[in-house]
Amino acid sequence: MDAWTWDGSGYPSLVGRDASGAADGHMAAATDWVDVGRWVDNFEPEDASGIALKPVTADGAIQGSTAEGQVVQDNRTYGSSRVELAEGFSLAGNRYTGSDEKLNWFPIGVSSRPFSGIFEGNGNRLTDLRVDSVRNCQGLFGTVAGTLEKKAVVRGFELSGSVRSASSSVGGVAGQVYLAEIGDVAFTGDVTSLGGGAGGIAWFVSHETALENVAFVGDVHGEGDQVGGIVGLSTTDSSIKNAYAAGSVTVSSGSARPDRGALVGEASGTSLTNCYWDSSKTGLAAIGESGDGNASADVSAKSADQFATGEVAWLLNPPDAHGD
Repeated sequence: MDAWTWDGSGYPSLVGRDASGAADGHMAAATDWVDVGRWVDNFEPEDASGIALKPVTADGAIQGSTAEGQVVQDNRTYGSSRVELAEGFSLAGNRYTGSDEKLNWFPIGVSSRPFSGIFEGNGNRLTDLRVDSVRNCQGLFGTVAGTLEKKAVVRGFELSGSVRSASSSVGGVAGQVYLAEIGDVAFTGDVTSLGGGAGGIAWFVSHETALENVAFVGDVHGEGDQVGGIVGLSTTDSSIKNAYAAGSVTVSSGSARPDRGALVGEASGTSLTNCYWDSSKTGLAAIGESGDGNASADVSAKSADQFATGEVAWLLNPPDAHGD
């Protein structure tokens, strides 16, 4: 039987096989999820590696099953949709690369067309995120932005992987966030900006954005502009509550900027409540020295032992979770 191939446009074509049975030609391996999105319209529901996100209506009716690659390709159309994570999955995409190399992820939402809906993770886990880009606003999401009438929501999942960009505005979960709520989210991995600021969860949060029950474990590195374990730059009545960071926060050698913090690189008009960081990972203060001074902080450094014994977990939980 001959094999099918595709040259990137037009219709599939058949190629012959040599004496050993190998195809004379084959489809090029995918390099990112955009490639997969171009190839695949809909994965079959039983394809465990294909199920990913399901946009639904406000009343919960399924609008259509959508695979990882399709989310990447069509992320600009998601707008104000409600998105449900049906199950946990890997973003490695090895079945499409033909090797152990991970597919590169294209963030959901861009500056001109941000994600403004609801992303409900349902407690699932996403693994093997790989972002290696030259663009700004990088993360699982690029830009998340709600409105005064209705905030965008991103919540309820664990994420692991690496995010790296030669540009600025780099975060594990999102590059920039406005008028939104991010909650019950944890990112484990490395975040690197070679062109500006970075944050373990997000680089920039503003305009009454609220982060609650968030955590970062890993290393954050930037070129010196607002680098923080949770957020690089937080402004305009934003808040961070019940959060912790455990990792190094570094900038390129020779940078004299003071806006590095174990939790937030620079904060203005921001409140931090019940937040902690692992002092064995960084000697930085919770908040960098920049900002306008209009930041309130209920924060505390904790040792590795205090994390390991469960003390921080106890402090992060509300009183009713302790049984009192």
